[in-house]
Amino acid sequence: MTRRKHLPLIRIALIIASLTLIQFFSCAQDNALIDFSQGFIGVSGNGPDQSLLYNKENNLILNHCIEGATLPELRKLKLPQIEQRLEELSRGKLLLREGDTYRLTFPVIRGSDRVFLLNEAEQTAEKMLPAMRHIVQELKEELKGEKESLYHITWSVVMDSAMFTWLKLLLDGHVNPLILISQGYSFYVFPVNQFQAGTNFYEWEENMMAVSHSQGAMEHINRLMGPYGSEIIRNAVAQAPLEPELKDALLPYGFIDNQEKLRVLTYEKGSPRYNLFKQLGEQYASEIGKAIDTEALSTRLKLTTDQSFVIAFHEASWEILKLLHQEEILPRPPVLVQQKAQLDQSYKLVSTLKGESSATLMMQFQDLLSKRK
Repeated sequence: MTRRKHLPLIRIALIIASLTLIQFFSCAQDNALIDFSQGFIGVSGNGPDQSLLYNKENNLILNHCIEGATLPELRKLKLPQIEQRLEELSRGKLLLREGDTYRLTFPVIRGSDRVFLLNEAEQTAEKMLPAMRHIVQELKEELKGEKESLYHITWSVVMDSAMFTWLKLLLDGHVNPLILISQGYSFYVFPVNQFQAGTNFYEWEENMMAVSHSQGAMEHINRLMGPYGSEIIRNAVAQAPLEPELKDALLPYGFIDNQEKLRVLTYEKGSPRYNLFKQLGEQYASEIGKAIDTEALSTRLKLTTDQSFVIAFHEASWEILKLLHQEEILPRPPVLVQQKAQLDQSYKLVSTLKGESSATLMMQFQDLLSKRK
């Protein structure tokens, strides 16, 4: 009897303790210094100049501008050439001057808002999990001889695809096409989701290459794709003999097979494989669009509905990747965590699509949009 009388009190104490911890966690986040070079998300190539984030002085300035800061306040940081730095960050679309105050051009989600966003993302992921199990199974059957590319195709070609998923999100009205094309969507969520992933797209003529990346697999991939991205696409599409310089550059990344040929998963627009990826990408976009509570997020985060959706889409997608990894349905490739040690596995993060480009995508979007009117 005594235990039963005290049980509600114990529960109340635990609830109070939990709320106190959440409040402490939120306050700690609000005061923590953010490294914007780790985890910054930019959707579309017309957004902020992310190379500026790798400068520690720039990072310090951006941290002080999260809530807005005036020039006299920023001068107290005693950084050299503060005015020039502010001009550079403004030109790089990272800062915006409003009167006498400098503010970030992108939202930073942290503290109690981060806790709210995580809860919403976890709920969305749970709703999406049955559909994702089915999608991964279909991809496994399609990639019978190329299962090393399963994660990349699931993430970058189905869940985060410019040509399938994002095109569908645009058509369904979740994303503003004018913003996506002109400036893109940028944001930072702190702390960063440990299963955060992204996709970079490269083009050569009417062909596209998708490259999966994460915090642990950015520097080395960029070092390769910068000078050789177009050459990789050209050789993947044409199956041309590799130049010695290109072969030497690709070898450490695992892109050269035992027969000294380029090892990149390549498929063609209009092929059965393309049609399957398109179907699954559109399915994913449609279902996650229904699962996300955009209005609740927009109200809580004080952002537009399209901004809120883009942030929630990414966070929920990464939570889905976490659940699939935990269930061992879609293990996260070690190369995404430690690329330096797993450099020869980088080829697993790349695919090439023959016959598609941003120009053809735009024409396709305009055509589909006109048919809906």
